[in-house]
Amino acid sequence: MDRRIDVSLEDKKQSKVSSAGLSIVSYCLASIAMTVINISALKGLNVINFRDFNWTDTKAWFPVSFLLAVVIYTGSKSLQYLQIPVYTIFKNLTIILIAYGETIWFGGSISRLAFLSFLLMVLSSLVAASEDILNAFSSLEPSGSATGYCWMFTNCISSAAYLLVMRKRIKVTAFKDWDSMAYNNALSVPLLVVASLIREDWSAASLDRNFPESNRYLLLSTIAFSGAAAVGISYTTAWCVRTTSSTTYSMVGALNKLPVAASGLIFFNDPATPTSISAIAIGFVAGIMQLCLSLQTATKMSIEEIQENVENLNFSEAGPSNAATQSRAEKKARQALQGLGLKKVPGVTRVVLRRPRNVMLVATNPEVQTAPGSGIHIVFGEFKVEDPSQLQAASQLAGQEGQDKSESKKPEDIMTEMNTQAANISEGKGKDVEEDGPVDETGVDAKDIELVMAQVGCPRSKAVKVLKENNGDLINAIMAASD
Repeated sequence: MDRRIDVSLEDKKQSKVSSAGLSIVSYCLASIAMTVINISALKGLNVINFRDFNWTDTKAWFPVSFLLAVVIYTGSKSLQYLQIPVYTIFKNLTIILIAYGETIWFGGSISRLAFLSFLLMVLSSLVAASEDILNAFSSLEPSGSATGYCWMFTNCISSAAYLLVMRKRIKVTAFKDWDSMAYNNALSVPLLVVASLIREDWSAASLDRNFPESNRYLLLSTIAFSGAAAVGISYTTAWCVRTTSSTTYSMVGALNKLPVAASGLIFFNDPATPTSISAIAIGFVAGIMQLCLSLQTATKMSIEEIQENVENLNFSEAGPSNAATQSRAEKKARQALQGLGLKKVPGVTRVVLRRPRNVMLVATNPEVQTAPGSGIHIVFGEFKVEDPSQLQAASQLAGQEGQDKSESKKPEDIMTEMNTQAANISEGKGKDVEEDGPVDETGVDAKDIELVMAQVGCPRSKAVKVLKENNGDLINAIMAASD
């Protein structure tokens, strides 16, 4: 008789476990399917736009969707055997795994502040769930516990891999946020359907147990609402991973539980115990640390983007079109800088950049901005080539003229006169100083030749020669002619 009771209890326990797994997978399937339907409808109404599905992008994005399906399925199986506090602890530990994965895959390093914020977040969840964890461990059976930890370990690995692979694939495919969301959800549905059909019980009795008639419509309505809300969650997930990092996204996911916990104490009369208050306080400290790190990362990424835009400018092309291109690039750079909290540095009248071969790039009356605490300065202005040897000669000439005149000319004024004389020579108004007679100027812009002659004071033949040797690059040609 006792044996029969034990078997009956075991059957009920297995039925409950299977029921839980089916309900979670069914909920995820319905929510994701609703997301796909919603974004397809929005595209049909021309509210949003994303790429049409094609085989090339599908193959490139399939690993991401596969890992998402693994994350959802292993998470549902973990919750069958483990209590929610234990599950939350392991999910927060995944943040550290993701951070080290980013250092290996994308380079960089983990600062002490970042590592400390990770530890504080894990400590916060440990403190908050300390009593529940003790009760959970005492109530777990060895067999169920081992199975649950296996599923949990798989979920942690797949969660880290999912976010890291997603960040990599977004760069490879150049997906926009709507593209990532559409492909992610559309490719995940068939994978979850296959896994659920293989592993779960889809009998009529199981469906009645998971969708009881008494609250069936309420449950389906909740799933539909969740699918609509999942559109925003999916979009912001891709947005966050693309613009920040997988680690930052994971930390935000852990931190968003803190306002919920605090609102429970304030609005729902949850007991304000020392344990709960300490957990929230520790979590908020970790959040402040992560916010500081995120701001530093955003500043660094924006500055790198600006530097890339500046490096892509083609200074060898003269004329109005090139001026317009530089103006557009400068406007884009300024727009990117507006949200970085930069401060203008007052009192800067001259900025000098020293280049090889004793050449200097000088900007007069530039606009200089700096990011507080970063040591980075950004200069907006027109840079001109300046040769120290010419300045020295101009100073000596000014000194000689000063012996006969009460007021000597400034070196800058003498430099202007020298440049004017060089320009006159290039236009044929002065003495012809060409050394080699007629010069083949095919493929070289006449304005570039005159500019090199004016800046360096070299013969026309040499200006043509250095421009051809440097493929029309004006800056390198001027530096070569200065030798």
